[in-house]
Amino acid sequence: MNKSHYCPRCNRGFTLKKNMSRHLRHECGMAPKYQCPYCDKPSKFTQNIYAHIRKYHAGQVLCFKRLY
Repeated sequence: MNKSHYCPRCNRGFTLKKNMSRHLRHECGMAPKYQCPYCDKPSKFTQNIYAHIRKYHAGQVLCFKRLY
């Protein structure tokens, strides 16, 4: 894939400008806000926690801990 948009803070590449903008607003330089309640895995997005629970904690309730 051709990554033509780069984050000015960390130089991570993106194929779409909107993905780079989302990265700047919600990810770059930010600590994770959410945590898996079953193993304490941190994430910046709730959907990543839900996917993690489905994969590693099958059968458990889909929920998360908010860190701040």
